[in-house]
Amino acid sequence: MKTKMNKLTSILLLIITSTFTGCASNPYSKFYTPYNYNTEKTVQPHTNKVPAIYVNNQSEVGAIIMRLNIAGYEVLGQSSWYGKDDVPEEKAGDHAREIGANKILIVSPNYKETKSGSIPITIPTTASSYHSGNISNTYGGDSYSYNGTTTTHGTSTTHVPYHVDIFTHQAYFLSN
Repeated sequence: MKTKMNKLTSILLLIITSTFTGCASNPYSKFYTPYNYNTEKTVQPHTNKVPAIYVNNQSEVGAIIMRLNIAGYEVLGQSSWYGKDDVPEEKAGDHAREIGANKILIVSPNYKETKSGSIPITIPTTASSYHSGNISNTYGGDSYSYNGTTTTHGTSTTHVPYHVDIFTHQAYFLSN
């Protein structure tokens, strides 16, 4: 019974994790908003490594983008979303190559909230009991013995708690 419960718990955690992470999709692509003011420049997808600049605070972004503009870079667009803090940097690079960006400005994820709850899991249960006895006639005569098994089927519901920390993610994609 415990093994079955452990398997169900593992499956449930996988479902919850998939729900909050968007499975294998790339959130940098999924939540990308292009800036359409860039009409003079044509950018092409490429296969080069894209360097990333990391920023600890959103308030630093404006000054860094201004310095990058002076150096000849333009912002192609940005990605922002709420989710778990486990998105690999390679996903930002993958998206940058797809849209032709050659620099990424990544803002460090900031904690937003913790999502908590519980998911009910109902599993089937089976209980068996063995019974036996003798039946005899109080006036003499034959006596009979009996035995048998009774099986009862039912269900058991368990609530599996979950807690998922949610972070604010943001990245800017630039090209020169």
